[in-house]
Amino acid sequence: MVVVGISGFVIYQAGGLPARIDDGQQGQLSAKFRSQLAWPESYNRTEACGEKYGADQYCLIGDINKSPTAALIGDSHANHFYPGLSEYFKRVNGNLILLGSGGCPPFFAVERIAKPPAVNLECYKRTVRQYDFVLHDKSIKTVFIAFHHNLTFKDDYFFEDKLNQLKIENNYQFTVDALTRTIQMLEKNGKKVVIIYDTPDLLVDLKECGFERPLFSNKEKCNLSQISMVNDFAEYDKILTTVQKNTHVQIFDTRPYIADNFPIDKAGNFNYWDSTHLSYRGSLFFADKYHF
Repeated sequence: MVVVGISGFVIYQAGGLPARIDDGQQGQLSAKFRSQLAWPESYNRTEACGEKYGADQYCLIGDINKSPTAALIGDSHANHFYPGLSEYFKRVNGNLILLGSGGCPPFFAVERIAKPPAVNLECYKRTVRQYDFVLHDKSIKTVFIAFHHNLTFKDDYFFEDKLNQLKIENNYQFTVDALTRTIQMLEKNGKKVVIIYDTPDLLVDLKECGFERPLFSNKEKCNLSQISMVNDFAEYDKILTTVQKNTHVQIFDTRPYIADNFPIDKAGNFNYWDSTHLSYRGSLFFADKYHF
């Protein structure tokens, strides 16, 4: 009891445990954190979009009463670019539709099969519908492709080409070939194709940085001014370089905007919402940066 009493007195005099954020700061950060991470209630899909276009997990469109002039296809890293890109198209009198599925790379006629105990996402069945619509809709002039830059290199999945055209020597070469075929197919159908360069992953999930649970937060790991980004883009860069040589694809480069703006800007605003995805605010940051 004496030890507990002395410990409590020391902690009280010190203003709390070293890793603890004081109550005022914690409440302030929590409110700001929550407000800046708040996505619209239907940030993945609206019922109207799903009913009209028969889309899968992701289905959003700027104006449901107008034909789409551009499409964004991909996994959750396409989804997190949608708000800003949609705002851009509204400014230039265009209409963007988002179609995609979480965890599924935007490759035409490709199945990504999970090795147990991972869950099989049935990507082929989901993405084939998306491309069938985009390829045959003449109002869509531009197609944006976005995907998590290291999605295709995970060991718990392997690929299968449903058209039996591509060799599966390794995940890197298959990704190059599958992405090239997808872009060439879109271009042959009169589409302009743009890849949105992916954003870095973080070494920490911002939601776990003690804004809600300061007692257990890692103070050093979650120092807002020193949150580190993962530099694992070597294979991704090689893929894009090779694909560019074999297609007319354009790249929207996000890299010039990362420093000082992501994951948290100089004013302390949160432009990421976890370890790998942009926040709604972070997505809107790019709205006036696009140029097509």
